[in-house]
Amino acid sequence: MYPHNPANLIDIAQFSKLEGVVDLIYNPRRTILLLQAEMMEIPHCDGLPFLVAQGVEAANHFQGESFGTKEIEQILRDMRREKENIILIGMPGVGKTTVGKALGEEMGRTCVDVDHELEKEIGDISTYITEQGEPAFREKEAEMIAKFGTQTGLIISTGGGCVTVPKNFAHLRQNGRIYQLTQPVENLSTSGRVLSSGGIERLRELEATRTPMYESFAQCIVKHNRNAPETVATILEDFEANLL
Repeated sequence: MYPHNPANLIDIAQFSKLEGVVDLIYNPRRTILLLQAEMMEIPHCDGLPFLVAQGVEAANHFQGESFGTKEIEQILRDMRREKENIILIGMPGVGKTTVGKALGEEMGRTCVDVDHELEKEIGDISTYITEQGEPAFREKEAEMIAKFGTQTGLIISTGGGCVTVPKNFAHLRQNGRIYQLTQPVENLSTSGRVLSSGGIERLRELEATRTPMYESFAQCIVKHNRNAPETVATILEDFEANLL
């Protein structure tokens, strides 16, 4: 559990007859144990419903209340709504920063742009990649994602290549729902992006390589047509429908 996430004690891939997985930890919401269960499509649950139910039972017993399942579900929904991160992934220039800011304003949340945070540490990203190489940059990026992935209640806008590092998935998914933004490569912005230089053909190569990676990370894919309010509404509708 926090602050040791995403450490893991049990590899459930070794168990061939699992029908369900429960982890009483509730920080992070999804431990590696639960992420494994999710990927194996095994029914699973974290510890927050147990904590809330325990509190409700205590209120009933000591304060004479008559709370039940309905109240437990509402409390859970409210807590999930407050704590679950919204994470944006997608091709460079697809609009993650713009949508992230719009989501932050709509929800009254802090929006973290991973690239902007990295620039505070390493300077211009294109220059860093040119001088130090992409692997060195990806390691710095992974450290930043790990830092923010342990936090809750954020909008996190990631860099276009974060999906090329598999360990980033656990850091992002442990406390958040991941949304892939898409639009035609012809509409992508390439200004100041060294890894996108080379014109439309380079972008098509990136898209072909990364699309399976984006899809493996994302719980929801959203077509972004440069209409931020529309995209925000689509994300919020899905977010609300998947709180429990």
